[in-house]
Amino acid sequence: MSKKIFYCILFFNFLFYCYSRDIIPVTTTAGVSNAVSVSAQTQPVFQFNINFDLSAINSIKLQWQKPGEAGFYYNIYRKISSVAYTNDFEKINTETVKENIFIDSKITSNTTYFYKIEAIDEQNTRILSDIVSIKSPPLMLPYKPNNFKARQDIEKVSLIWDAPPKGSFDIAGYNIYRGKTSDNLTFYKFIKDQTKFNDEEVEPAIRYFYALTTVDVKGYESEKTEIQNVIPFPVQKTGLILMPTGYRNNIYDNFGLNADILFTYIIGSINGEHLDEDIKKSDGMSKIGVSLLTADIKWTFLNEFDTPISIGIGGTYTLLFKDSLGASSMSGVSKTFTKDTTLVQMYGGYFSSSIKTFYNITFHFGTMFAPENYLQTSFMGWLSPYISMEATGQNYIKPSSIAYFIGMDRRIPFFEKLPFRIEYIVPWQSNCKPILPDYYLINTYIDRFINFNIGYFHFPGGYSWLGYVSFRFTVYPNPYK
Repeated sequence: MSKKIFYCILFFNFLFYCYSRDIIPVTTTAGVSNAVSVSAQTQPVFQFNINFDLSAINSIKLQWQKPGEAGFYYNIYRKISSVAYTNDFEKINTETVKENIFIDSKITSNTTYFYKIEAIDEQNTRILSDIVSIKSPPLMLPYKPNNFKARQDIEKVSLIWDAPPKGSFDIAGYNIYRGKTSDNLTFYKFIKDQTKFNDEEVEPAIRYFYALTTVDVKGYESEKTEIQNVIPFPVQKTGLILMPTGYRNNIYDNFGLNADILFTYIIGSINGEHLDEDIKKSDGMSKIGVSLLTADIKWTFLNEFDTPISIGIGGTYTLLFKDSLGASSMSGVSKTFTKDTTLVQMYGGYFSSSIKTFYNITFHFGTMFAPENYLQTSFMGWLSPYISMEATGQNYIKPSSIAYFIGMDRRIPFFEKLPFRIEYIVPWQSNCKPILPDYYLINTYIDRFINFNIGYFHFPGGYSWLGYVSFRFTVYPNPYK
């Protein structure tokens, strides 16, 4: 090889070395475009530095670092999987996220979630974060109410309980569940801001079952309390005969036995004008002083929960007492009041029925029967000095062995459901026209008058207004059981 060729090769190698080391600049001449030198460097992966905030309990708050100052928006992807790197992520933001904050509110407690964030700039360049995971906080449900009790009251049930500690959220109130069997409780009412409730939407003498739960402000519900069962009391019944159907035993679906004790004290009367010209008119108040103590037993053989009619048969045994101040042997003008004994017995049987009708009005119908002189209405002869139950006496009233009664009751809704009852009692043989009688008794009762009752007694030739008190005690079935 000649020296010229060797020196040429050496010169070109020197030029190439200088060019590769950027020692000799490359210039652009007219019509010639030369490449500008570029240094090849690797782009580093951006770290989003995702942080989590679990203070809200029922949501997870994500916050991350922005990739730059350009106008980025974000998509958030999530999955629930024990395998962290599977591709079953789902986009959970329904709208464009423009800030580097997102709150995931669709979570369940004590669950591990995996997230990744996608940042997109104005040139649609996409940057994806690494996968991160977080476990949602355990949710504490509200505690069930403490010391839950159901107590009997007259025609209502009183529920009381103590407020429990709250769970993860504040307590909003309580759900009451009610049913007629322990295995069929359904939601009844939501109670807010109190720990007691009076259930007045009950029918007396039916057994009810109750349970209670606590509800927090997020709608989470505690477990149920232990079931309580209770039988609301029937209200005390009215009148001297007291409409034997007035108390319906509803504890059993089809039949049941009632046993009651009744005490009635007839205080006195306001006598109206007597129309018999042979008897001197004697208006004004007079003492009667008669007490009645009655045992009443009834067998109800038709009494379905959902059937409005009740039918039963029963019997009564009554003792009549006179006090020495007002009910001793009396003498009227031209008439002798001849009952001298201080103890009179009355007893007999009865057939009774009741039916619920429109506007919650219950009508009662029945007949009473007994041997002559012992019928349950025989006490009516003691209510006025102007009549006599003795055949030799003046203004004689013939004894009856049969009587009928008609009654009704209704709770008056405009006066705190005030109960009002009225009954009409007619001894059959004591009247010449039993359907249009002139010898009868009407009793009325309003609960708020502290069991002070008013009666209207009509007899041939006159009438009297009666005042008396009465109390009825249920012996069987015992509502406390």
